[in-house]
Amino acid sequence: MARAQESTVDQIVVTGQRAADRNAIQTKRDAVQVVDAVSADDIGQIADFSVGDALKRIAGVSVYTYQGEPRFASIRGFNAHYITTTLDGFQIASPDNQNQTNGGGRQFYLESLPSNIASRIEVYKTSTPDMDGHSIGGAINFAIPSAFDFAKDQLNISGRAGVLLQDSKYGGNRPTGEAEGLFTRRFGADKQFGITLSGSIWRRAMWIPQAEQGGSAFWYQPSGVNSGQPYVGMGPLGNERRWMDYDDTRQRKSLLGKLDWRPNDRLTATLTSFWFGQHETALRNDTIASIGANAIVSNQTANSGTISPRPGAANAGDISQNVRLYKLYFDRTIYGIQSAFTYKASESLKFSGGGAYSHSNFNNPQISDYFVQNGLSFNYAQDGNGVFLTPTNPTNYNNAALYLGGSTASNPQHFLERYKTEGNHFEGKLRAAYNMDARDLGLGVAAGVNFIRTDHNESYTQVYQLGMPYTLADVLSSDSLCALRCTDRGIFVIDDGKLQAQLDRYLPTAPAVFNTASFYGRKFAIREDIAAAYTTLAWRADRWNVVGGLRYEHTDFETDGYRSETTRVGTANVTNYVPASASSTYGHWLPSVMANYSLTDTIRLRAAYSRTIGRPKYTDMAMLGGALNTTNTANPTLTTGNPQLKPRESDNFDLVYEWYFDRNQGVFTVGAFYKTIKNEIYLLGQSASVDIGGGVMAPGTVTSPVNSPDNTTVKGVEFNFIKYFTFLPGPLANLGVNANGILDRADFPLRLTDGTRRTLDSLPNQAKVTTNLALFYEAKRLHARVAWNHTGSFIEERQVGSGTSSAANFYRIRWTRPADIIDASASYNLNSTWTVRLDATNLTGKGTDTNIGLDREIPVARMKIPTAIMVGVAARF
Repeated sequence: MARAQESTVDQIVVTGQRAADRNAIQTKRDAVQVVDAVSADDIGQIADFSVGDALKRIAGVSVYTYQGEPRFASIRGFNAHYITTTLDGFQIASPDNQNQTNGGGRQFYLESLPSNIASRIEVYKTSTPDMDGHSIGGAINFAIPSAFDFAKDQLNISGRAGVLLQDSKYGGNRPTGEAEGLFTRRFGADKQFGITLSGSIWRRAMWIPQAEQGGSAFWYQPSGVNSGQPYVGMGPLGNERRWMDYDDTRQRKSLLGKLDWRPNDRLTATLTSFWFGQHETALRNDTIASIGANAIVSNQTANSGTISPRPGAANAGDISQNVRLYKLYFDRTIYGIQSAFTYKASESLKFSGGGAYSHSNFNNPQISDYFVQNGLSFNYAQDGNGVFLTPTNPTNYNNAALYLGGSTASNPQHFLERYKTEGNHFEGKLRAAYNMDARDLGLGVAAGVNFIRTDHNESYTQVYQLGMPYTLADVLSSDSLCALRCTDRGIFVIDDGKLQAQLDRYLPTAPAVFNTASFYGRKFAIREDIAAAYTTLAWRADRWNVVGGLRYEHTDFETDGYRSETTRVGTANVTNYVPASASSTYGHWLPSVMANYSLTDTIRLRAAYSRTIGRPKYTDMAMLGGALNTTNTANPTLTTGNPQLKPRESDNFDLVYEWYFDRNQGVFTVGAFYKTIKNEIYLLGQSASVDIGGGVMAPGTVTSPVNSPDNTTVKGVEFNFIKYFTFLPGPLANLGVNANGILDRADFPLRLTDGTRRTLDSLPNQAKVTTNLALFYEAKRLHARVAWNHTGSFIEERQVGSGTSSAANFYRIRWTRPADIIDASASYNLNSTWTVRLDATNLTGKGTDTNIGLDREIPVARMKIPTAIMVGVAARF
């Protein structure tokens, strides 16, 4: 078949960031889909601290940052549950767990991947029939480097070390560092084999101070009694004042090997294996004042007053102060093997396929020790940063001997809990294509099949102990910490050595209570089988490229878990837990068509339509008897699964204008998109009694996922601009700019439990505005960049259910406030082998701020993330 003519340009030599940008632009230009990418430079390095930081440079992409580390990707505002993530085209198992940030089983943890994992990161915003249908938001592919990517063998090693800068009152400075290596070699009589080996080790220690004031608020009548209704009376006053300071250490290690075989121009084959490991230790000291609904206010003004328990010793629990040492340990492991081949039977006929297996583990033991004093009173004052409490009786407040060990199931003196996840992922694919290469003219056709099996299991155990005679005075440290805003002594710090001595003495004789409700409520298993077949037709002319096709996906879902059954025995209610299972089956026809037309050699128009789906989270569909959370003692929550959930269905429309200039080193694109989503999913919360363990019932909130009966729409525009200022004189010609952004809006209708209707203007974790601006300086030896990232406000997904129980509680939906992050880096090539480097991240010292309220006016949480300064050296041999 005929081939399209390739536009010719003068040969130019580009290195560093210029090489990376040019490669990314070429990827975009060659693709039939709407795609953007970030590429490695000429020595196979992506110039970012992590893959999450690299993704922030791509138009329409933002990242959800958790405690200073990019954790999840968002494409066009759609969170990680709407996105498929692949490694060289194959999906991999995720160590996602119900207890983690917005956990659900499908989202992929970016922090698990090292920065040298990919030679190119591709973000697909439209879908073709050969792609998994679960891609309403899009798809991300990490392309693993190959020895055939380079003109010669590579040995690149690098190391960086530095410090995270934190004020001494929050804990002080902590170290950070990383080392990476990449080795490639081609060998064999005809250099037909290629091997790539990479490895990395990364460690970061930091203090993270945080202040919260609870997920709900109270308003008070002139008499000082809680009105029971939001925005009725004086207020708001948050139901907590929570001071926390994390001593957080994270480590990441990785190993990857890739073997390529290219015996001739017709056959290629690869075999890849990988291991990614992450460990985190977080020691958290808490000092928490909890305000019950029955506490009363005196001396109240619009922003201040005195909050006290009701008169009488029996009501001392209206206000309690908890002091806690919380030890959290996280281990995430992913390993796997995958293989792929391509065989050209003729110039136009090509067969390809492959298979993959990956395994994931998540292990999260948590140890907590509580001390509590009831009956305190506080003067409070509020401003835009939250509530400020000062004790009316500082003597009792600071008397550590008055803080006794926790004595209830929801606030135990000592407990050990453990969350575990184990997942297996199998995938196979075959494809036949005729005349479907990027530059083939005329009619092309392709067909293929895919099969994916996923096994995902989660469990939870908790054992707690009460009644040990020591008090906070026996374990208190002389150290002090602050949580952004402190009064008096700040956070009470528990000495771990003193605490352990008391535990060694008393734990052996303290009765251990097994939390039966949580064990059966959080233990489940799922199996999901996805079988797909597709066909694609293409027509290519000199200026036209039209591709369309149809994909059919069939999904079988099975879940096993437990169901609680409560019966009356004599005068008592007895709860038993019995095995339960459920299943669902669904199939979808997924058509798509996309076209691009070259107005000139440098200007191109793209249009696309596709239908995609969004499968529910595993935890949403699992036979999940109840995910119990008693962290907030004033409002324990129980989250249950819904095996009969339907997947989301989305019709997607895209229109894009692209202008390529400066010999493919510059680009300007602007596009619009529109999506109509059927069966959107959200958590519906209802007030109910919650079994908090040991047969103890407490008023709280029960939430479960449901499908919206109304369609959701999302629309937006995005742009991308890369330009090097080669027209400027002298050294200024080395300057460049990369700017991109997205504006989007959703109409997301909700029907609340009480029948009222509300409409949100964004989906959970969907920022309506995201912009990235980077200024570059790219000379022969010096490479520098300053980058600014702005992420607009968005709804925290895990907090939606707290606001859907009624119109009165709608104000409790939690919003993360806009954030601005500035990073800078510079490197200097001493010679052809050695490079020195300086990196600074989060120069503004910004953290995360969240609010609740109908106007998002009530502060909920403030977190401070330190600035990191690192120096490093790299060598290329």
